[in-house]
Amino acid sequence: MKQDKAKIKTLFVVDPMMDIDGYYKIKEFFHLNPTTGFIAPVDHAAVTERVLNYHHSNQEDLIRIGKETEALWRTKEEEFVRLASRLFSVESFPKSAYSCYPTIWPLIARDPLLLRIAFPATGNAQTACYVIAHELLHELFFRHVHKLLPDLDLNGEVVFILSEVFNVFVLESTEWQQVFPYDVQPYSDHKKIYTLLKPVWDQKVSIEAFILEALPMCVE
Repeated sequence: MKQDKAKIKTLFVVDPMMDIDGYYKIKEFFHLNPTTGFIAPVDHAAVTERVLNYHHSNQEDLIRIGKETEALWRTKEEEFVRLASRLFSVESFPKSAYSCYPTIWPLIARDPLLLRIAFPATGNAQTACYVIAHELLHELFFRHVHKLLPDLDLNGEVVFILSEVFNVFVLESTEWQQVFPYDVQPYSDHKKIYTLLKPVWDQKVSIEAFILEALPMCVE
């Protein structure tokens, strides 16, 4: 039987409804990355109004960043799969396509059930591609953890912290920086865990061994 080949499928869309829904995936995490001048909407009506108004006033820019990001991502997606395949088995790669859309919010939403990933509506395609790579690594990591530890609560804070620190370890490496250049830094709240886990990451014999050793260390 022919073995499945690892791949990542993405669709690029401009959809305000996705950004409205995505807000509720990130609203509890704004403290991790405080943004000067950002005031959170007071209710759902305010969320909807802010997104729809932005799309109405910036439609051409949203379409442009979407097209530019897709064009650049298509030049990088095979490298993403090649590098990610060194970390994860083919079973961890999703079979379905992810919808990638520009977001107006200062944090990036990811919806593993609806298969959606946001990227910044402002900025450039290079940054957007880094963000997509970051979020897809999360998807692969959580799928891999579930396979390794099926009874573990994937929504727990410990797994969240480990996933964020894991992404920093991966994306700050030379080979990933060559494809997705970006100044990768852990969240301020995670710097202590990052420092604690760095020797474990550097000496890892496998991703599975790293996860099993690192998870208990993320409990503060």
